[in-house]
Amino acid sequence: MYPHFEIDLLPDFNREILWLLKNIIMMTEKIIVSDFDGVLGNSLELALRVTRNIVDLFDKKEEVNTFYDYYRLLGKKTTLAGITQTESATLRELYRIMMRHNSASITLFDEVIEIYNKLRQQPIIVSSSYADLVKIVLNDRQAIFQNIYGYESGHKRDILSSLFSKTNFVYITDTFRDVQICKGIGIPVIATCWGYDSKEKIIKETPDFLANNFIELSQILYELKFLNNG
Repeated sequence: MYPHFEIDLLPDFNREILWLLKNIIMMTEKIIVSDFDGVLGNSLELALRVTRNIVDLFDKKEEVNTFYDYYRLLGKKTTLAGITQTESATLRELYRIMMRHNSASITLFDEVIEIYNKLRQQPIIVSSSYADLVKIVLNDRQAIFQNIYGYESGHKRDILSSLFSKTNFVYITDTFRDVQICKGIGIPVIATCWGYDSKEKIIKETPDFLANNFIELSQILYELKFLNNG
């Protein structure tokens, strides 16, 4: 991906200069990888409704008010009565299917689309949703992105880790879980505050950057030299 430098063959006094040059090249080739739901896709209302519908099949007394209730009831450590951890994986698969089936009700954050359209290099999407859902919602705006990875390609952690081993990127997400994943891998992460998780939960995971709104996201990307213009 980057020019290969035979550092060991160079005189000592050239090594620092060449390493600096290599880092500059790497910085200019760095790209944005983005989550979809909550960052680009305005899907939280649908996500809560789908979670509520699944939970009601087993316990109508459980409340679903925030996306944390999805983690609590459908996550790997489910507290939903009578559901084992193994069975919770089936419920999460049902959740993804229902989200895709109802994807027509998902709108886009046009301000984020506009920002991504100004990036120096085409961004990539890595989502826990099906890629089919993402493509349906994006429609002709798929052309903005160089690639779209969804659950069909594997777990998000594995996809991000694989990409990071060969691509220099910053990830943009709206969930504290994703911040944890990025921190564990060593991926720089920008967290946004208009999506699924509360600002308070996100801050506790200490993302590298925090965008409270679309303007702040644009400013961060501009300062990091990702945008063609401000």
